[in-house]
Amino acid sequence: MSGHTPGPWTAHFDEDYFVRGPDGGRVAMMQHLKGLHGLGGRRTCEESAANCRLIAASPDLLAALEMTLQELIDAGYDGSPLGLMLPSLGVAAARAAIAKVKGKK
Repeated sequence: MSGHTPGPWTAHFDEDYFVRGPDGGRVAMMQHLKGLHGLGGRRTCEESAANCRLIAASPDLLAALEMTLQELIDAGYDGSPLGLMLPSLGVAAARAAIAKVKGKK
């Protein structure tokens, strides 16, 4: 377990855009606040909605990535260029992304 709120997470689009966990508690909230460059840095409704959907999908994306990586390992691919002749950059990227989610990098 990576210590995050367990999924599934769902996106909600009311006055504010937010993501809820299975217990109904909010996991994240999108706001249309000004950015580093003043009001020009505000997010559009469409961009905020897309960010909200991406965050809501995060537990599913993590689980899919972990399963895919484990299937490659179980099939004998160890990340070396000679392994199953699969792109080692993709495996390295998967490992790095999983480590980032789990706070290891």
